[in-house]
Amino acid sequence: MSVASAVTVSQPALAADGCSGKLLQTRNMKDNGGRVIAKLHLYWDGTRNCAVLRATSASVATKKTMSVTLLTCARSAKGKRTCDPRIGRAYDGGQFTYYAGPVRLNGVNKCVAASGTFRKVRNPAIRPPEAHPQYTVATSPYVGHCG
Repeated sequence: MSVASAVTVSQPALAADGCSGKLLQTRNMKDNGGRVIAKLHLYWDGTRNCAVLRATSASVATKKTMSVTLLTCARSAKGKRTCDPRIGRAYDGGQFTYYAGPVRLNGVNKCVAASGTFRKVRNPAIRPPEAHPQYTVATSPYVGHCG
């Protein structure tokens, strides 16, 4: 009789979102009917923050205009509703089916704010993209995590 065993050595996990580290916050983006259409995820790995906006299963069938923005803020901005984007800004936007991002910024001794936008364009031949509803989500409080 022989006994086989396997040893697995784990490495730091990379989330399905393409970010590593601890998930700090998930914010739901809802449409006018209250359906969750996307989720904003914010991560911290001890050095960098990472954010991604991921469409939910209710909205992944087609491409849509999506963006995710991550701002580095002064520590004095913690808990405030504004952040100076000149300190640091990472952005990813365009036509995506599943997600925008990930975007990353150094977060040591800084605070961050993350936000995302989502616009599902059903038929651009009938209505231009900007005529379709746009939804926005942000971290709460807006300037929340400080590393």
